[in-house]
Amino acid sequence: MARRADLGRLQIPVARKANAPITREANLAVQLVRGNFPRPSASSGTDTEKLHDAVDGRTWFYPELPNGWDSDSSAKTQWYALDFGREVTLGSAELAFFEDGKRFAAPRQFAVQAWRDGRWQPVASPTGRPSANGVTRVSWPALKTQRIRVTMVSTKGRAIRLAEVKAFAR
Repeated sequence: MARRADLGRLQIPVARKANAPITREANLAVQLVRGNFPRPSASSGTDTEKLHDAVDGRTWFYPELPNGWDSDSSAKTQWYALDFGREVTLGSAELAFFEDGKRFAAPRQFAVQAWRDGRWQPVASPTGRPSANGVTRVSWPALKTQRIRVTMVSTKGRAIRLAEVKAFAR
C-alpha cells in the first residue's frame, strides 16, 4: 500500500465500505410446540418425541445424549416427512445425520421430495453420501408445496438417526 524510507508517520487513505447485508434464512421446519405445524411423520420409528426431536431446532452429535429421529435398521427405504399445514415456498434444506460406528450410520443415498400434483416428486437427489455428524445442504429451484419428505437408503444392518432437518424458503 505504501512505504517510507525513514521512520515516521505514514497515512493511507482507506475508503469506507458498507458492511455486507446479513441474510438470515427462516427455518420453516422448526416445530417449537409439539402438535403444531410442521407435523412430522416417518416410515418407522414413529415415537412422537423422536419425531419432534428432528425438528426442534437443536443439532448435536453426542452419543450419550441422543437427539433426533431414529429409523428401524431395515433394508427398505426409510422416509421422514413434514406437513407444513399450508403452502410454503422452499428452495433448500439442511440435513444432519448422526453416526456412531455401531448402531447408526448416515444413509448411503438420500433424496428430497415435494408433494405436488397429488404425488411425491423428486426435487433434489444428490450424489454421494451425506455428511455423518455434520450438516449436508441441498438446494433446488424454488417451489411451492405443503409437504416435503426425505427418503433414505440405509447402510446394511444400521439404523439412520436424522438429528435435525431444516427447510428454507427461497
